[in-house]
Amino acid sequence: GKHKHLSLRLLPCLVVPMAQCYTDDGGFDWEKYKALVKGIDILTYDPPQKKPAYVKKLRNVNLFTPRSPYFHGFPCCVSEAMRCYLRHKYGDEMQDVYLSNPDEWFLKMLEPPKDGDFCPDFLRGIWWMQDNIANETVVSLESAHWGRPDGPNPEVGMKHALKNWTTGNGLLGTVIMNIKRNAWPCLRISPDRRWIAFSSHDYIYLLDETDKLVDPQGNPVPFRVGDDFLRISWKHGDPLQGIDYQYLLRRVAYKDGNGKLQKTPTYEKLLERATGPPKTVGACFNYYLCNISDEDYGSIYDALDDHQILIPGPEVDLPWSPDDPNSEVPVPVLNSTKWSL
Repeated sequence: GKHKHLSLRLLPCLVVPMAQCYTDDGGFDWEKYKALVKGIDILTYDPPQKKPAYVKKLRNVNLFTPRSPYFHGFPCCVSEAMRCYLRHKYGDEMQDVYLSNPDEWFLKMLEPPKDGDFCPDFLRGIWWMQDNIANETVVSLESAHWGRPDGPNPEVGMKHALKNWTTGNGLLGTVIMNIKRNAWPCLRISPDRRWIAFSSHDYIYLLDETDKLVDPQGNPVPFRVGDDFLRISWKHGDPLQGIDYQYLLRRVAYKDGNGKLQKTPTYEKLLERATGPPKTVGACFNYYLCNISDEDYGSIYDALDDHQILIPGPEVDLPWSPDDPNSEVPVPVLNSTKWSL
């Protein structure tokens, strides 16, 4: 088919273990995947990305938190200038939106593709990426292109990472937004609906009532069955090397049967983080973090940016369509982008 070049054959000697779960024809071997992760603890919730070691030598510089003051706001308006340039260059409908006033733009994010609304019901809504430190905040999977139930690739979705996927309005959020311009992660749902794959590194685990999510001390981490999923990235795509990125994907809003927006109880937690004061504040007008202990370091990411940047849909110009019977599902290569969704 005309998109067959998107399905890249992988040399076994070069791929990481998880990449070998992708078959040459674009399929995914879920039995092989489950054998690779069998017996590995995924239910201890201890996000590695929130630890000081994750940012290494930049541990004491407040560059990556949602409310980082670097290159943002008067008098050093680099983030704002960058967005002005991007608007002019690409003509994007880049909107300034606020988590504290979401009703109109949440509904905008939930508009399905014009060629069909086939998002699985359990993935509908607005999802908060709680504890994702990449300054990405909420995302819609309902606006993605999902395969028709009677088509060649049911429950496979193509999502444009630029659209209906917000970032904070600081420097990191602005840079991340532009990096995702040509990114189209392909989401595959396991037959038992317990896992979603979207790269050889990155997966979503669908928590259910049999799961017990705990912190490192063994204390329960509350979650809402059906509304909260667990995002996992395997280090170097190898589960034996452990998890190197972990957060909760939490539904905060959805459309009811009448098309009206309804918020879940989790939205109040998102609102509190977006509008409340930070738990910890760095030194020298929050530019440096040398005054924050390793034990408290993770809390620097908890105060979110109420002011978000959104490029709404529709998500067009797909590199591959799940409903194209003449092409193979795209297979990620070893050095493919590592997604934060």
